[in-house]
Amino acid sequence: MASNDIEIVQSFIRKYINKAVKEHFKDQVGEDETSLSKSTPRSAIKLVCLHKDTDPITLTGIRLLIWWVEARGLLDEFIYGIPYSQFHETVQFLPQIKLFWREKNRFSKS
Repeated sequence: MASNDIEIVQSFIRKYINKAVKEHFKDQVGEDETSLSKSTPRSAIKLVCLHKDTDPITLTGIRLLIWWVEARGLLDEFIYGIPYSQFHETVQFLPQIKLFWREKNRFSKS
């Protein structure tokens, strides 16, 4: 059993996140540097995302970040804010109404 919080987190990641990584990359055979090729992108990403027992917590954080951003496609969806000129040219919006009001000091609660 893990003795401190960092070991508990790393144990969780080795057990559950590594399982998800292996499932996501099941077409890539191997689980370590000797059996995974660094020359193909998917096997290299699998190698980077698999957490090892000897990893420090900073490397654990980097591996999780790469897993969520690269492999899980966290940044694949575009987020549009208003205004964005090219987006505005291709999309028709519904009217937007913004209301602003100011309460006079004599009516406000102190």
